[in-house]
Amino acid sequence: MEYSKEYNDNLKRFNDVINFKPIDRTLHFSNFYTWKVFDCDTRYKLSEAMVDFDKIEHLQCEFHERYRFDTHMDYGTRNTAIGTSLALGSSHYVIDDNAEVINFYDHAIMEGDEYEEFSKDPERVHWRIFQRKHPGVTKGQVVKAIMRNIENGEFQNHIVNKFVTKYNCPGVLPNNSSVGALVQSPIERFGKYYRGIREMSMDLRRHKKELLMACDAIHEKEALPTLRAALKSGSSVCFSDTFCGLLVHATMSLDQWEEFYWPYLKQYFDEVVAAGKTINVYSENSISRFAKYFKDYPKGHIAFIIELDDLIELRKELPNVCLIGGMTSELLGYGTPQQCIDRVKRLEDNLKEGFILSQDKMVSFRQDCKRENLLAISEYLQGSRK
Repeated sequence: MEYSKEYNDNLKRFNDVINFKPIDRTLHFSNFYTWKVFDCDTRYKLSEAMVDFDKIEHLQCEFHERYRFDTHMDYGTRNTAIGTSLALGSSHYVIDDNAEVINFYDHAIMEGDEYEEFSKDPERVHWRIFQRKHPGVTKGQVVKAIMRNIENGEFQNHIVNKFVTKYNCPGVLPNNSSVGALVQSPIERFGKYYRGIREMSMDLRRHKKELLMACDAIHEKEALPTLRAALKSGSSVCFSDTFCGLLVHATMSLDQWEEFYWPYLKQYFDEVVAAGKTINVYSENSISRFAKYFKDYPKGHIAFIIELDDLIELRKELPNVCLIGGMTSELLGYGTPQQCIDRVKRLEDNLKEGFILSQDKMVSFRQDCKRENLLAISEYLQGSRK
């Protein structure tokens, strides 16, 4: 498929930034999530904007046209899987329209003594997990959920393609329409989905051997084959060839990281670099404790989306990694327009090449940002584009 000159120019800017080449302006990366619902001129309930594809598309396009970001981490689709879960008759999501919040409860739907079986027969364990998560589910509900899931995938492809073709925004997350691979250290699956953070943290000690067996199985049977296939594939509409999410690392000691997390992640990074490709890493929480593990990779392969760390300080530890972030939600929500612009200028002056402006968290709550502050930042950056 052929893309517009503007899209190709924007994609080149992202590639140049990852390679620490100077570009004509600072790129602006949106890490905004449900805040877009509260900013939309049409007032939607949070619960509506999570499941109605027409409303999601409307508020996402309005958001983009107001602020003109260069790309978006979220197109309003992060929580659309709620619809599939609701179709099955139960959900661990709690949407409170009055409080304007979404909560997802930490929970365990896999037993601690099932790791060894998972490593040998994951399908059997997955079926049990499904039954525990959705007890009493009927065939009709399953059919409805399957149809909803298909619709969800089609919408995600639609909105990514729309932003590529209409707004000339390179993608971020690989999916069916964008090619590429989404990889993560296998233990993330148990911490985020199957065992929950609390139970998995205790499993690092009480089920250590079996947990490692299960991680090895995911690594060898799923993660590596997926990654290698993506590295052999053609071009992508995303600005990086692969994407990786880090969350469970925040609950680990350095010793636990070296045993349960880094051996897998290192192989993914090594193979991406050996293939001459790029990887974009979303690091929830802080990554500074683990910075030394990434400092020896050559420039031009790694971009980190940073939440809690100070980018100027982190640059000293990672001079080889493109850093995405820097604008604090404290300033966005409680500062003045001029303070926000001054923050952008300070980041530009200190970081120079290898820097993309974004927010230091998933901007989700009404008080996380004021429209006038985000408009001031956007107008400042757009002024530099002329």
